[in-house]
Amino acid sequence: MTTTRYKKPFVQTKKKWADKWVTIIDLDAAAWDNALAPSMSGAKIVWRYGKISPGTGTFRELDGGLNEMVGYYIRIMRPASDQERHRAAAAGIGANPLPQQQWVGLITRVDDLSAKDTINGIPTGDEIGICRGLEILLERTAIVGSYVEDSDDARILVDTVLPFNLRDTKTGAIKGNRSADKHAGDGGRESYLFSDTDGETWTAYDVIEYIVHQWGTANLRPLGIISANMSQYTEPFGPFTNVRQALNALVTRSWGHCWFVDT
Repeated sequence: MTTTRYKKPFVQTKKKWADKWVTIIDLDAAAWDNALAPSMSGAKIVWRYGKISPGTGTFRELDGGLNEMVGYYIRIMRPASDQERHRAAAAGIGANPLPQQQWVGLITRVDDLSAKDTINGIPTGDEIGICRGLEILLERTAIVGSYVEDSDDARILVDTVLPFNLRDTKTGAIKGNRSADKHAGDGGRESYLFSDTDGETWTAYDVIEYIVHQWGTANLRPLGIISANMSQYTEPFGPFTNVRQALNALVTRSWGHCWFVDT
């Protein structure tokens, strides 16, 4: 059996997604897990504060500062192992492969779980950063109304969150409430809207397009690979209160699919 010894992972953060990643040497990655929906991935990081030794053998004071990073993006990276370096060198692609991304998310809260100690009068301990995957941004993206096609074929927002398709209480038949034409959302990508007059039937894929293109961020897109399968489902859906809830309900393992945020 061959054992691969990996080097210690390191942590990078940035305040805005457009910023560059910055390595924080005082942050340690304690644990992380990558999950597929409907689960949410998570991680724990450790900020040691007080009278500490950063590994140089000399002690120095470090003010606890993890609370200031709540809301920051975080990335856990793993340096290449010696075996990976040797393989890269043998393949002629250089002896220093790039670090591998292990996990990406946000710092959502800070717990001080360690028993506070005092070294030379300096409070010393560990702050634990609780992190969640980028899916939490979709959970925070509220659906606060419905985009409707009005009588002039214009896209308007009403303050009622509507369900997709209705079921006749007497016959059990599905009554569609989807427009016949697609309309561009704020990000420029198109989807069907609600319509009182057209009466077309929403498929699961139509609903995903609507949720992502009308309510999601500009970088979100449904994968085309799921369209053929998802278009066969035409039952009543929703209403939904946030984007993650909608995707969990629509891209479901019972239909042979799951989803995740690809970075």
